[in-house]
Amino acid sequence: MRKFLTSYHLPLVILFLAAISALTYLPWVCQIGYMNDDWYLMYSAKAYGPGAFIDIFSVDRPARAWVMMTAYTLFGDNPLYYNLSAYAFRLISGLAFFWLLRMLWSRQQGVLLIAALLYLIYPGFLSQVNGIDYQSQMVSLAAALLSIALSVRAWLSDRLSERVPMLIAATVLGWLYLGLVGYFLGFEFLRFGTLLIMVNREGGMWRQRLQNGIKAWLPNLFIPLVFLVWRIFFFQSERGATDIGLQLGNFSNSPLLVMFWWGVQWMADAVDVLWLAWGVPFSNLLPLLRPRHILLGSAIAVFMTWVAYRLTNAHTDVADEGEKTAWHKEMIFLGLGMLMAGLVPVVLVNRQVDFVNFTRYSLASAAGAALLMGVFLFHFIASKPLRWALIAVLSTLSVLAHHANGLQASTQTKMMNEFWWQVSWRVPQFEKGTTLIGNYPLGNIQEDYFVWGPASLIYYPQKLEDKARIHPALFAVVLNDQTINKILVRSGEEYDNRKNIITYSDYGNILILSRPSAGSCVQLIDGTQPELSEFERDNVMLIAPFSDAGNVIVDAESHTPPRLAFGAEPPHGWCYYYEKASLARQRGEWDEVVRLGNEALERGFLPQDHIEWMPFLQAYAREGKTDRLIEIKRYMRKADPFVFSQVCQSLASLPGLDEQTMGVINAYYCAE
Repeated sequence: MRKFLTSYHLPLVILFLAAISALTYLPWVCQIGYMNDDWYLMYSAKAYGPGAFIDIFSVDRPARAWVMMTAYTLFGDNPLYYNLSAYAFRLISGLAFFWLLRMLWSRQQGVLLIAALLYLIYPGFLSQVNGIDYQSQMVSLAAALLSIALSVRAWLSDRLSERVPMLIAATVLGWLYLGLVGYFLGFEFLRFGTLLIMVNREGGMWRQRLQNGIKAWLPNLFIPLVFLVWRIFFFQSERGATDIGLQLGNFSNSPLLVMFWWGVQWMADAVDVLWLAWGVPFSNLLPLLRPRHILLGSAIAVFMTWVAYRLTNAHTDVADEGEKTAWHKEMIFLGLGMLMAGLVPVVLVNRQVDFVNFTRYSLASAAGAALLMGVFLFHFIASKPLRWALIAVLSTLSVLAHHANGLQASTQTKMMNEFWWQVSWRVPQFEKGTTLIGNYPLGNIQEDYFVWGPASLIYYPQKLEDKARIHPALFAVVLNDQTINKILVRSGEEYDNRKNIITYSDYGNILILSRPSAGSCVQLIDGTQPELSEFERDNVMLIAPFSDAGNVIVDAESHTPPRLAFGAEPPHGWCYYYEKASLARQRGEWDEVVRLGNEALERGFLPQDHIEWMPFLQAYAREGKTDRLIEIKRYMRKADPFVFSQVCQSLASLPGLDEQTMGVINAYYCAE
C-alpha cells in the first residue's frame, strides 16, 4: 500500500481532491435551480438573447458578459449545467493552488495537501450553490490561481521558449480574472510573495533580495497595472457599489477617521476569514440538518481525513536544511500576507465579510487562511493524533456547512417552484404592467426581480416588440417601510434603470401574491374583500386593501411554467384545488367551486391554513349546502379567532341566502 501510494502520489492526490470536493458540493446539485440574481439574468437572456448580457454588465463588469454569453450558449436555461460548471472551475482553482504550493515546497507534501484541501472546501464562501450568477466568480478564481502558477513556472524555467508563452498565458489569465472580479486584486500579492520567497532562497542582503524579487515580478507588472489604469481612468461605472471614485469619496473629507475605520474593519474581517469561518456558517446552518445528514457529512469528513492521512504518511518528507528551517516562516509570510491583501480591495470600497449575504468577499483571502491553518497544524501541533483530530474537526465543520447550505438552496428551490406553479394554477395571465408584491415562505425578497423575474419567465417570456432595451412586462417592488408609504398614498409610477433593465413600478396598481407559511398555499389577495391568513405578515395586512385582483385576466389562456426553470409540476394536492377554486370564484363559476371542493374532500385533501376554506365556504353557502358547511366547521376547530371573524363577515354578507343557511352560518361560524 505504501509503495503504491508513493509511486502514484500526485494522480491520487488529484483524484482525492476531486472526489472529496464533489462529495462536499454536489449532493444537492440536481435539486438546486435559479436563485436570487439568476432570475433577471435568465429572463433577459431568454427574452432578448445572450447579447442581453452585454447591456447588463456594461455598467460595472463588462468582461462578465462574455463568460455568461458563452455559458448560456453552452448550457441554455438548465441550472444543473451552470452549477456543475461552477464546481468544475472551483476544483480547477484548488488544483492550481496545489500546483503552486508544490512548486514552492515540494518536500512538504502533508501540509500542502491539507492546505489545498482546506482551501477547496473552505466553509466561509456559501455562494457555490448559486452557479449561474457566480459563474464569473468561479471562472475568475480559477484564472487567478492558474495565472499565478504559470508566472511561477515561467520564472523556474531556464528556456526562453517556455517562459515567454507561459508569461503571455499568465498575463491573459490575469487580465481575465481581474476583469471579471475586481476585488480579487489581492491575489497579486500571492504572485509577488511567491516570487519573492523563491528569490529569497538565493541568499544575500535583504535589500538585494527584495530588489531581485521585484525584478522577478516585473514581467507580471502589466497585469495589475493595465487593469488599474483602465478601471480608474477609462472605465466609468454606472453602479455606486463598483464606482471607485464614489466609494473613496469620503476619504478626502475625513482621511484619519476613514483610515481608522478601515483598519478596524480590516482586522475584523481577517478574524472572520481566518477563524470564524470555520464555526459561524456551520452554527447558522446546523438547524437545517437532520441526523441522517449529519451522519453522512461526518462520515465523508472522517473518510476524507483518513485518506489524507494515508496519502501524507505514504510520502516521506525529505528536505534540505534550508527548507527544514524556513518553510514554515515562508508559509506564514505568504499566508498572512494573502489573508490581509485579499481583504484590502473589499475594505477600501466600504464592504465587509459576513456569512449571510457577502460571503464572496472572503474568497480571495481563503487561500491565505488555508495556508495559515496548514502551517499551524503541521508546525505548531507536534502531536500527530491531535493534529489529525483537528483536521477531522475542520473537515467535518466544512462538509456539514456546505451540505446544510446545499440543503437550504434545494429547499428554497422547491419552495420557489411550488410558489410559481401555484400561481400558474391560479392566474391564467396578468395584465401587462402589473406591479407584483410577493411574499415567499422561505428566504427574504431582497430585490424586485426576485418576483418579476420568475413571473416574466412564465407569463411574458418573449421580448416586447416595441422595446429595444430590456423591459419586462411585469414589475415588482420589495415590501419595506418606504414602499408601504408609497402604496398608502398611491404615488403612481416610478421609473428605474438598473443594469440597463427598465422598469416602471406603479404603486397605485399593485397585486399581492402571498404564501404566509410553508404550510399555506399562494393566496392572491383581493383588496375589495381581503382574506388574510393568521400567519400573514403585518405589513402585508396593512396594504392588503390596495391589492387589485382585476390585474388577473381570468379568461386568458393558461401559462405553464417552463420545466427547466421551475421543475416538474407538483402533485395536485390541496393547493391545486384551492387555486383552481379561487380562480373559478373570480370568474363567478360557483358550480365549479363546489365541484372542486367536493373532489378535494373526497380525496382527503385538507388545508393547513384555515383561511383557504373561504372560497369553498362561500360556494357551499350560496348553493345552500349546509351539510358541507357543518362538515368544514369540524375541520376548523383549531382555527384562529381572526379567521373565524373573517369567515363570519364574509358569509353573512353574501346576498340571497336562505334562512336555513343563515342559521347554520350564525350557529357555527359567527358564534365564536
